[in-house]
Amino acid sequence: MKQLLNVIKFETQNYFQSKGFCIGTIALSLILFIGLFTPNFIDLPFLNRNDTQTSTTISSNMANWGIFDADNVIANDAISLADIFPVANITTYTTAEDLRNAVTDNKIDAGFILNSLTDYTYVVGNSSLYDSTSMLFEECYISLYRFITFAEQGMDYAQAAPIFMVPLTSTQEILGTDGVGGYLYAYILIMAIYMLTLLYGQAIATSVASEKSNRAIEVLVTSTSSNSLIFGKVIAGAISTLFQVGLILGSALVSYSINREAWGGILDLLFDIPSKVLIVFALFGILGYIFSTFFFAALGALVSKTEDIAKSVTPIMMILIVGFFIAISSMNTPDSSFVVIASYVPFVSFYLMIIRAAMGSVQIIEIIISFLILLATNVVLGLLVAKIYRLGTLMIGNPIKLSSAFKMLRQDKQ
Repeated sequence: MKQLLNVIKFETQNYFQSKGFCIGTIALSLILFIGLFTPNFIDLPFLNRNDTQTSTTISSNMANWGIFDADNVIANDAISLADIFPVANITTYTTAEDLRNAVTDNKIDAGFILNSLTDYTYVVGNSSLYDSTSMLFEECYISLYRFITFAEQGMDYAQAAPIFMVPLTSTQEILGTDGVGGYLYAYILIMAIYMLTLLYGQAIATSVASEKSNRAIEVLVTSTSSNSLIFGKVIAGAISTLFQVGLILGSALVSYSINREAWGGILDLLFDIPSKVLIVFALFGILGYIFSTFFFAALGALVSKTEDIAKSVTPIMMILIVGFFIAISSMNTPDSSFVVIASYVPFVSFYLMIIRAAMGSVQIIEIIISFLILLATNVVLGLLVAKIYRLGTLMIGNPIKLSSAFKMLRQDKQ
């Protein structure tokens, strides 16, 4: 145990003494902290605005629309253009070409060619992702259609209008999991595990390979048990990862809590993840990280030069990618038999159990069983990888394939 603690302390100090680790952590924390102040200085078009702000904007800065109405579709003495389109200043054009030229020359914001009361062509210079002009026009145009249709039937549209415009008040009460909200943060959480595993896993593989290349590993292996070395490296990596991610996310949480009103609450879904999902993410995320990094450590020991790491870790990276895509494809059916069974398989359980907790229905006993299976797998895998680690670190030359390492271990037992 003392050897294990010494290795953890030594490896953790290496992380925190690394300039790249410290600078990267501080830089990302500052970027997120400062970036969440953006709405205080820049008007972001996708943020929610209340009705008062919207109506004030419309009245003080009316849009300019053009209309070409060759067949006098909207000609009606009982109603004016201002009544039909109260959200914009309207200019009529005698030809469609004149309307298009006005749009091109930026004389008007948008143009509409009226074909009938239920058919029109929207003409715009550059379409924007947040363009709501056509939607506003359509709301007004539908009102006009109702007005004319009621008039033709001899009915008073003014009396019927309140029926069409009745406001509805609804309250959503979710007794189980919120599948819509859960989809977003489940995707973010499994993406976080996937990226952290790849990033830090390769860092551990590089660390092992560099020790081997400078022969420092001979002293380490002969003075410290391989179990302590491999478990110490992986646990130290997990501690450093938790610290870095916690500091980065903590800075974002503090900044958002300060600027929540400026964001209009639009990011509440990201910063208000249910405690159950966070606990599952913490437990399975750590074990999933350890499960993957054990392989990276072993593969790092099977090469003699850091240049060979990219080729050596390709198999485990492919396995991780396959597991990630299985998880992504399972998000549409979180309660299917396949997902339920696969959530007990260590290879993908650290992804799928998060999805089930966020989007599906999972019992606490299922979480405990899956966690214990993954924990036991990590222990067995760690002991096996420690043997591969000791075998590989004392061999010099061409990279050793993982399959060849297993054969050597079997021969050594015999």
